[in-house]
Amino acid sequence: GYAVLVFEAGNPDPFGRAQLYHSATGAVENLPFASPVELPSTCNPDWLVMAETVSLNGRERRSIHVRAVAEQGGAWHQILTAVSYVQWDEACQSMMAVAGSTIRWVTFPDADLIGEWKMSPYEAMPGLPSPDGRAWAMVGSYSGRQETALMIVRRP
Repeated sequence: GYAVLVFEAGNPDPFGRAQLYHSATGAVENLPFASPVELPSTCNPDWLVMAETVSLNGRERRSIHVRAVAEQGGAWHQILTAVSYVQWDEACQSMMAVAGSTIRWVTFPDADLIGEWKMSPYEAMPGLPSPDGRAWAMVGSYSGRQETALMIVRRP
């Protein structure tokens, strides 16, 4: 069977909801999180990845939760907390999580830490993985100044 995720597009209401339709059973599941995390088309479609938006020190941050699509009513696993951005490598085997000036590279779906870097005083922005998956090019901006920085992080 297949599953269809239904959610509000745009700026989601933190109290909104998403639903998951399971064709095999005809069941409609109300999910505890309103915002799906967009995955590259190369990712395994068996994973459901959702974000919970929270306010932390006046800034919006997201906690990332994952579970298997087929596990109707299954347990969610929080794999990242307080992140601004999440970006995937092409093979969907790892992801780069950005929170302020901190960059965390973790495996997917287990979120084992591959490496962590600081771009201080720059605020990290989404980057791009290298074709071989061994490095990421990250960009940072200096708040209040018109300065940017490029940082290449390599897999340890």
